[in-house]
Amino acid sequence: MKGSCGKAASLVVDVGGTNTRLALAKDGILPGSAQKFDNRDFSGLEAVIEVFLAGSGCLRPASTCIAVAGPVSNGRGRLTNLDWIIDAASLKSILQDAEIVVTNDLLAVGQALHLLRPHEVRDMVTGGERHRSATRLVINAGTGFNAAAVHMRAGRPFVTPSECGHAKLAPFIAECAFIDSLRAQLDFVSIEDVLSGRGARAAKEWFGDEAPDSGYLRLMAETFGTVAGDLALIHLPFGGIYLTGGVARALAPDLLAHGFYEAFTAKGRFSEFMRRFPISLITEDLVALKGCAALIGEC
Repeated sequence: MKGSCGKAASLVVDVGGTNTRLALAKDGILPGSAQKFDNRDFSGLEAVIEVFLAGSGCLRPASTCIAVAGPVSNGRGRLTNLDWIIDAASLKSILQDAEIVVTNDLLAVGQALHLLRPHEVRDMVTGGERHRSATRLVINAGTGFNAAAVHMRAGRPFVTPSECGHAKLAPFIAECAFIDSLRAQLDFVSIEDVLSGRGARAAKEWFGDEAPDSGYLRLMAETFGTVAGDLALIHLPFGGIYLTGGVARALAPDLLAHGFYEAFTAKGRFSEFMRRFPISLITEDLVALKGCAALIGEC
């Protein structure tokens, strides 16, 4: 990859709670340039970028876009599951005064939906007709949980920020002993406390070797379905719902068999209405990097 930067190549970065992905972009992600680093091995994003740029031979990217798994304001983002602050101004020195854009990770994913190729998306529920100009909804379950609505304006995506994973978990599963155990430990049980990497690990430990039909998988599928259904009613994504993230991809083969869609559509007199929303799984791991490239004109 040495020397692959060139004068016009840009740097795109996806900073998650567990890993950071980086790549070079010029008219799309440059083949072979993407790398993934474990955040535990670094003190902050600056160190990750320095290692990546030194290895790539691209010491002065033309511009940089960084997607952050947390809220972003005025070029400054804070990860919600790691004690890192991403600040455009402080990154100027190592990026040689390149233009730096800092955005939320789901805003980046939303920017990339129209760039995904057929093999990078898998239909789970076809639902009603998918309207290309209608609102779409991205739901991420990974190290954390979040969702963002993608609206189309003059043929281009406009994504609204959100931190809905930190909203209170609805009491629909209040009788579940696992959820009761979380409430005994935590002052506030959020959606992310269940639908995330740490939530999945805690649930697996709780249910142990219990049959999956009555334990872990059913809890995760029904919780995911109910939350996704609530978000669908809020945003009306007739353009489709797109699931992404490591936990979503890991659970995907079992979701429909363990109550996800039944929970998704269980909305009383709106139950039949819920069947109008197509649901897909994004299988492409670099989707946020593609969105970053789009945001800085490299896609």
